Amino acid sequence: LIIGAVEAQGIKMAEMHYRPPRPFTHDLLLNVMAVGRLQCLKGVIYQVKNVIYSTYLYIRRADGEVDVVDARTSDAIVL
Repeated sequence: LIIGAVEAQGIKMAEMHYRPPRPFTHDLLLNVMAVGRLQCLKGVIYQVKNVIYSTYLYIRRADGEVDVVDARTSDAIVL
């Protein structure tokens, strides 16, 4: 899986549990999800075509239902 430098940096910072002075975009999304009582369950690569990975993100709502949304693979990894 080839990703950009910015995405790789975001993944590494999340892995290290680094908290920047101001939230990055993925931190914002996680904060919004927490307020909405949404839980990121998993990311699943469902297709690789012409070196482009397509990923679904599985999100559990407060009522227990699970929604599936399309996501960039690198974003799914960070979340």
